[in-house]
Amino acid sequence: MFASCAKSIDYPDIPEQQAFFSYTAESYVVNFTNESKTEGTYHWDFGDGTTSTEENPVHDFGKKGKFLVTLTVTSNGNSIEASTVMLLDKTTTIKLDDGSVSDWDAITKNEIISGPDGMGARRAKFDYDANYIYIYIEQASTIADGTIFSMFIDVDTSMSTGFILGAFPGVGAEKYFEGQVATTEPWFDTYNYSGDGSNWAWDYVQAGEFYKVGHIEESGGLLKYELAVSRTKIDGLTNEAVRLAIILMDSGWSDFGFVPDKNTNGYLLMMNE
Repeated sequence: MFASCAKSIDYPDIPEQQAFFSYTAESYVVNFTNESKTEGTYHWDFGDGTTSTEENPVHDFGKKGKFLVTLTVTSNGNSIEASTVMLLDKTTTIKLDDGSVSDWDAITKNEIISGPDGMGARRAKFDYDANYIYIYIEQASTIADGTIFSMFIDVDTSMSTGFILGAFPGVGAEKYFEGQVATTEPWFDTYNYSGDGSNWAWDYVQAGEFYKVGHIEESGGLLKYELAVSRTKIDGLTNEAVRLAIILMDSGWSDFGFVPDKNTNGYLLMMNE
């Protein structure tokens, strides 16, 4: 018999001749729990070419994908089975509603430390999951300064399409986001490029709930804040790679900071894990 279950559900009527298991996943690492009433020996087939004989194994699949997992319990020469199909994708440890930016301390893979051409920008980090691109910024300012956050995204990572930024010569941006994020009343707009590459021609896009602003704080002489942009509500952000370029401006719309440094090719964020 083939069956699977959620760990939070109680199964008082599971017959002894039936196998059951539950699991919890953190990205590609999955904790399996045998829920069968029958005691015996255990054989797990994880559907990726590997197996285990532990009763409650922990398995790292190492990549996203769809996997058919089967538990076989053998007792007194008889075997019973339970199977389920798991769909694994990258998750993130970033939480925008926890009242802190300390969860970004563990993010080290996609990090930018600004140089002199970063001007007022000091540090940036990026992360992602199936739904959002997450952004963390440190800059030498305060909330009261009212800085403006502008982000250009090259969704196809190709210079042959999109707006060519003078500050970032390797970016051909199809998406443009602009707003005040680090403020008590955040606002954010999005635009699609409609020009020939050199002219400033952006069309406003009406998109509800396409971004989230997380915690904002002033600490150690820096303004620190986090936000996320939806990959599913903005056309093109579901690609496996995008190139990002952020320009920070002061309240008078003068250049204040660059992420990454000015005159670079932007930041290539790979999202194929």
